[in-house]
Amino acid sequence: MERYKTRGIVLLSTKYGERDLIVQLLTEKFGIKSYLVRGARSTRGHGSKLALFQPMFCLEFDGISTTRSELDYISEVKNAFVLRTIPFDIRKSTIALFMSELIFKLVKEKEQNTELFCFIADAIQQFDCMQEGIANFHLWFVVHLLSIIGFHPGNGYSEGCQFDLQEGIYTSQPIFHDNFLCNEESQLLAYLIDSKIDELCKIKLVRGQRLAFLEKMIKFSTIHLENVGKINSLEILHDIF
Repeated sequence: MERYKTRGIVLLSTKYGERDLIVQLLTEKFGIKSYLVRGARSTRGHGSKLALFQPMFCLEFDGISTTRSELDYISEVKNAFVLRTIPFDIRKSTIALFMSELIFKLVKEKEQNTELFCFIADAIQQFDCMQEGIANFHLWFVVHLLSIIGFHPGNGYSEGCQFDLQEGIYTSQPIFHDNFLCNEESQLLAYLIDSKIDELCKIKLVRGQRLAFLEKMIKFSTIHLENVGKINSLEILHDIF
């Protein structure tokens, strides 16, 4: 039996038996990893731990690995930082659900990636504090998540160019397929890449523009990554924004 400490961001939790949970975490030490949480749904003792395992909650915990089980166990667990708005704001909690599914589908790493973990943990904290530009945050997050896992434009943006999703470059040449961003979307992509979270309030978009851009960026991921599959939370996201 080996005991260790690490941090993890909650992506997915599934009921297991009457009292337990199996949770998928993006961990600071091991990348994506599954854990068994015994008694997480129990009301005995210290009560249910369910509240800790909501999408995009960042936890500090003690993990236990043993040769008797394929899954590691979580024993002691607490919030790495307290989220004050995401669990209570329907707009933010919906985006958090989308973020967790997106990470789960796009990030394939089973090993440590400190840069990725710290980017996501910092983004969560900033998102929790956001008051303006909330409706644009998921667009920014998709662009930066794809970039940090290696999928970003292979050249710089020039005015009037379009972004070819298949080639991964901006081009002024005609594109003879349907997988590209129009001029306005290409300009938006370039802006999002260079912008900080507190600048998202400056982006003025209507619902249809957000929807079209987001779906094309998801398409970009499916072109270049295998087995992404359907992002189920997109439908809920579109109902809110």
